Amino acid sequence: MKNDEKIDIILDQTSEEELTAEEVKQRNYETAMRYMGIAEHMKQYEEQDKYYNRAIVWLKKINDKEEYSDLIHELNTKKFYYRTVGKINLYEEACHIRDTAKSPQDYYSAQTLFLRIANYEPKHPIRKSWVSPELYAKAMECADSKEQAEYCEKMALDQEAADRRHSLIASIALIIAIMALVLFSRTTMARRVLAIGYEFIGSYTGAYQKYDAVYRRTGEKEAYLRYLDNRYKAAEKELQRGDTETAYSDYKAVASPEAGFGYDSGYEDSRAKFTALEIENVKNGVLGEVVHFARMDWRVLDIQGDRILLGKDHALGSTPFNTTADENVTWSTSSVREWLNNAFLHENFYEEECTRIVDTTVKTPENPDYPGVDPGEDTIDKLFLMSVDEVHTYYDQLHPTETCWWLRTPGAFKGSMAFVYRNKEVMGYGYDVTNTEISVKPAMWVSIK
Repeated sequence: MKNDEKIDIILDQTSEEELTAEEVKQRNYETAMRYMGIAEHMKQYEEQDKYYNRAIVWLKKINDKEEYSDLIHELNTKKFYYRTVGKINLYEEACHIRDTAKSPQDYYSAQTLFLRIANYEPKHPIRKSWVSPELYAKAMECADSKEQAEYCEKMALDQEAADRRHSLIASIALIIAIMALVLFSRTTMARRVLAIGYEFIGSYTGAYQKYDAVYRRTGEKEAYLRYLDNRYKAAEKELQRGDTETAYSDYKAVASPEAGFGYDSGYEDSRAKFTALEIENVKNGVLGEVVHFARMDWRVLDIQGDRILLGKDHALGSTPFNTTADENVTWSTSSVREWLNNAFLHENFYEEECTRIVDTTVKTPENPDYPGVDPGEDTIDKLFLMSVDEVHTYYDQLHPTETCWWLRTPGAFKGSMAFVYRNKEVMGYGYDVTNTEISVKPAMWVSIK
C-alpha cells in the first residue's frame, strides 16, 4: 500500500478518562480484531506483517491478566509464518524473473523484488523459534537478496551495453546494406533486372526508362529495341486511360527512333497515331493560338470547315528568297519555294503528316502599292509564303517577331520581294531577292477531317 493510513482504523475520539476501564479494554480489543481482519486480506507479506503486529500491540495493552496470551501467541505465529513464506515466495519470483530475463527491464524488475526483501529484512528478521525448522531452513537459503539485487543490476547494465552494441552493429549493417543497394541500383545489371520486373507487371513506363538507361550506358541493341517496344506500349496504355498528353510524348519518341535499328519509318504505327493526336490538337486550336504540328509551333490563322490555316510561329532562319539575282524571279520560280516543298518538307514532316497538308492552289496578286511587277504564275503547293493581302487579312492573328520575314508578293521593282518588319508592318517596296538577312515563315492548310 502506498498510503496504509487510508485503511487504518479511525479510533473513537472519546478520551480514556471519559470511559470506564472495561470500556477501554473492550475498545482496544475491537481495535486489535479489526487489525487482524485487515491482515488476513493483505496480499503483500510486508502488509500482513504490519497489521498482525498492530493487532498484537493492541492486545498487549489489555493483557495484564494474561487472558489474551494464547491469542497473542497465535498472532505472532501467523505473523512470522507469513513473513517467512512471503519472503520465500517473493525471492522465488525474483529468481524466476532473473533466470528468464530477456531484456534489461526484466533484470531491473527482478532487482526491485530482491531489494524489497533486502530493505525489509534488517528491521523485520525471521525468528527461528516462531517457524518450523524446514521453513526456517528454506528461508535461510534466500538470505542473499542484497547480493542478488546487485547481480541483477550488473546483468541489466551488461545487457544494455550488449543491446547498444547490437543496435550499433545492426545500424551499421543496415547502412551498408542501403549503400550496397544504392550502388547496385546504379549498376547496369540492376537497371536491367528492374526493367524486366516492370515489364513483367505491365508497368511499361518504368520498363522503358530502365531499358533506355541500359542502352545509354552499354549501347546494347537489344536494350534499345526493348525500350522502343515498352515505350510504344506505354503510349497505348496512356491513350486508353485518356492521358493524351503523355501518350503524345511517348508516340513522338518512338516515331523517330535512332538510325540503324530498322525503324526508319517509326516504330510500328507510332507515326500514324502521333499524327492523329497532332490533328486533334490542331482541331481544338482557336484563332491566334499556338498549336503543335510536326514537332514545331504553328499559329492558327484561319479556320474554314474541315481545314485550318497554320502559320509558322518562329522563323526558320534567314535565307534568300532566291539564291541567284534574277529580275524575273517570282514565287513560282523561286529557290525558297523549291526548298520548302521538297527538302524542308521531307526532312521535317512524316509521310502521315504530309498527307494531312492540303495541296493548295496558290495565287499571287500584284503588289497593291506597287502594281506592274509580274507576280508569277499560280502554283500548287503544300507550303507557301504569305502575300501582302493575307498579312492584312490575318494581321490580328500574327505576332511581332525578332526578324523580318519574306512574303511571296513582288516588291516595287523586278528582282525584289515584299517582306514583313518585326512589328508586323508590311514593307511593300521590298528587298533584293538574294538578301540573306530576312527569314522565312511558311504557312499551310491542314485537313482536320
